[in-house]
Amino acid sequence: MTCIKRLRSFLFCGCIAAVVTLAAVAGWGAEQPKHPATIDDYLGVRNLVDAQISPDGTQIVYVIRDPHLQENYYSSDLWMISSGGGEPVKISNAGKHNEAPRWSPDGKTLAFISDRGGSGQIWLLRSGGGEPVRLTDEKGGVFAADWSPDGKTIAFLSRDLPTPEQIKKKEMSGGVEVVGEDQKMVHIHLVDVASKVSRQLTHGDDITVLSFGWSPDSKQIAFSFEPTPDPQVGSVDIHPTDIRVIAVETGATRDLVVQPGSDDTPKWSPDGKWIAFLSADGNPDYIANTDICIVPAQGGKPRNLTKGLGTWRLNFYGWSGDGQTLYINVRQRVTTQLMAISMPTGKLRQVTSGDRVFQNFSFSWQAGRMAFLLQDAVTPWEVYTSPLDQFAPARLTTTNPHLSRVALGEKEVLHWKSTDGLEIEGTLIKPVGYVPGKRYPLLTYVHGGPAGLLTIAFSPQFSHITTEALVQAEPYPLYVFAGQGYAVFMPNVRGSSGYGEKFRRANYKDFGGMDFQDLMSGIDSLIARGIADPERLGLMGWSYGGYFTSISVTKTNRFRAASEGAGITDLYSFLLVRGTGAGEAYFGGEPWDKSLFDLYMKRSAVYNVQNVKTPMLIQHPEKDISIPVEQGFELFTALRKLKVPVELAVYPRAGHIILEPKEQSDMLRRNLEWFNRWIPPQGPSAEGAMTPAP
Repeated sequence: MTCIKRLRSFLFCGCIAAVVTLAAVAGWGAEQPKHPATIDDYLGVRNLVDAQISPDGTQIVYVIRDPHLQENYYSSDLWMISSGGGEPVKISNAGKHNEAPRWSPDGKTLAFISDRGGSGQIWLLRSGGGEPVRLTDEKGGVFAADWSPDGKTIAFLSRDLPTPEQIKKKEMSGGVEVVGEDQKMVHIHLVDVASKVSRQLTHGDDITVLSFGWSPDSKQIAFSFEPTPDPQVGSVDIHPTDIRVIAVETGATRDLVVQPGSDDTPKWSPDGKWIAFLSADGNPDYIANTDICIVPAQGGKPRNLTKGLGTWRLNFYGWSGDGQTLYINVRQRVTTQLMAISMPTGKLRQVTSGDRVFQNFSFSWQAGRMAFLLQDAVTPWEVYTSPLDQFAPARLTTTNPHLSRVALGEKEVLHWKSTDGLEIEGTLIKPVGYVPGKRYPLLTYVHGGPAGLLTIAFSPQFSHITTEALVQAEPYPLYVFAGQGYAVFMPNVRGSSGYGEKFRRANYKDFGGMDFQDLMSGIDSLIARGIADPERLGLMGWSYGGYFTSISVTKTNRFRAASEGAGITDLYSFLLVRGTGAGEAYFGGEPWDKSLFDLYMKRSAVYNVQNVKTPMLIQHPEKDISIPVEQGFELFTALRKLKVPVELAVYPRAGHIILEPKEQSDMLRRNLEWFNRWIPPQGPSAEGAMTPAP
């Protein structure tokens, strides 16, 4: 069946289904009672991860990732909707994963990456209908594809395959792997759209390509690269990422930006005279600012357009059609916002507004419109559009209608003074049915990083970090807690991003120090307001939040229960194994610096574990290369020997963020049951919750 026929069938059947659904479920206008959130509500959320507006601004294609709990995977499909509204139409019908849609410059064809027929390859779909046509057959797979401006070629990234010599060597050794050897580099390839003939453009075993951008005349490509794709090697020897330019016809390459620190995501100006890119501006520091710099396309000294902005890990979307403005998405307190930068002056203008989180902008300069994903306190990502000249967001999709039948606790932005007078911000989810003056058990959620951020969004941390991190990857079922009668507190303690460079660096040599005071003063402010019950406090966090949780329970016994996920419990052993650059950035030296030995010991939970009385749940992914699972075992072993109630759950296939539905289900349910057990809830859905252990 062609896409056009599917569209007609979808619209007809969709209208009938809508009438039946409204009649049966809504009772022709009768308002249905809402129920407190459940784990199943979380597990059923459909996740939007991309939105691309057509060049003429009339259509938006986007990706939905659907969970399949029993089969234990997420499928992804392409959907299309008119920018003027209407019913969305599913336009992919094969394969488990269909992602990364990109419009051709003339808007007549969609390129996307699909695993139909095996590994991920580029497929083409005519916007007027028909079946997709396979364009590539790369044995190393395809990712990060983009059209040339003339529409004749698509550039893409593909990973090198092992050579026959490497295969033989591995077989002879019985599978022994030597760290840093025989690395599979990522290179740029080109495929001619008309002939389907592809060729490799970049070469070499000393570079692995991270990102690229076409010149407007389709004759050159700027790309960023680093010397190794191996995260283990890269974490020990923090490499700069630099930028080169390569001629498409000849393969001749020249350096464009070579300096310490990160330089990434190059994008050409429409007139071809400039290249803009994300940059640490020559600073190799692990937590250096992320700025937008521009450099003449023929070479020269980069100019920083955002110096003094103090941002970290912003998103760069490119140039305006007239080449006078660049667009970035920045973390701003408990939100993210789109900013416009004047290329001639460097002046910044905020485009979006409100207590919302924005992501994944795409632009139609022809129509003067943009498409993007938006998430607020009670709604996961949805597709929106707005005119460019005046921000007026219009919601186009309702992807998770089941959440309209779920009672979600009210979310409030909080401000309080820490013990040294520094103002701290955070958010609070009030229990469903909150009654002023009544005290509730309080669970405090600490973010990762430490330069992370907890936003006002439905999924406050993980889903704005990366599109891989779905709602279900948020380790703690926050609104389920609220439905059971818990209040949930989410502080952005010093060290968080979104509050400027000085605030982000305020935890230097002070992990678990004044940031701990920020947290405890915030809890005390909620106790003073009559919201939190001082006898029913819990603490939880993942990554740095896991570190923070483990060090906090060595400092106080006020918490009745804690949950530590994928956290550092021994800074000394962690930095010796991973060497991520955090030691130098946050402590001024490495673990073997004897002058810092006492500081590393003092700031690590395992060397202060004799003070712990709080029951502890430890969750750790077994394949975690960011924070190895041994960190969880160290704390678990110590607590068991001290006879402190402790449970360790190891997730066998997960990396630092848990992405499989079954492992996510266990993670969420285990956290809920742990706090039910040690801090019994008293809310509207508390019936059936676990009782405290004897």
